[in-house]
Amino acid sequence: MGVFEIVSAVREAVRADIEFHGHDDSGCAIANAYAALRAGATHIDTTILGIGERNGITLGGLIARLYATDRTLVSRYNLPLLAQLDRRIAEMTGVSIPFNNYVTGENAFAHKAGLHAKAVLSNPASYEALDPADFGLQRRLELGHRLTGWNAIAHRAVSLGLSLDERQARDATSEIKGSRTLDRSPRTAWMSCCDAGPHKTRKESEHGHNE
Repeated sequence: MGVFEIVSAVREAVRADIEFHGHDDSGCAIANAYAALRAGATHIDTTILGIGERNGITLGGLIARLYATDRTLVSRYNLPLLAQLDRRIAEMTGVSIPFNNYVTGENAFAHKAGLHAKAVLSNPASYEALDPADFGLQRRLELGHRLTGWNAIAHRAVSLGLSLDERQARDATSEIKGSRTLDRSPRTAWMSCCDAGPHKTRKESEHGHNE
């Protein structure tokens, strides 16, 4: 029996509150917690950054799952506090926030491939199930990367008060991508077009288009 069936059976048998405590040994803690809620659980045990015995327990990604399903499910929560809590616990414990962490990872709202950047500028929901603004965060369009597209360059120019036509933006993109200072290895320093500071390096595995 799965979590949904087990919790459903308990829900039919008792009228008391039901608490679910799921570990992440097989990477299913969030999915199982969500299933438990759907089946009638009233309480879900969670921890900041999923810290707990073995592989930890249900983490903040459950908030992301609920938000993506129906935003009213998390309307009672002060969502911007999630990032603050993750940073605080990371500082206190020495446990780093994973770069691909739900919501609060440095890459959670980062876009670099040209196709991605073009789409997210036209319609953020095309690539983002979560609105970073609701969590007190901002998306980043990465520049200075071999996958950078001209739309991201044009957008950055506008944010700097510059006006580039398509040809100028394409030429600037080619110049940036052809620069000897551009790190073409799998690891590269990223520059955001939304905040001008450099970010930590991370391994790349994406393929993109120069849009």
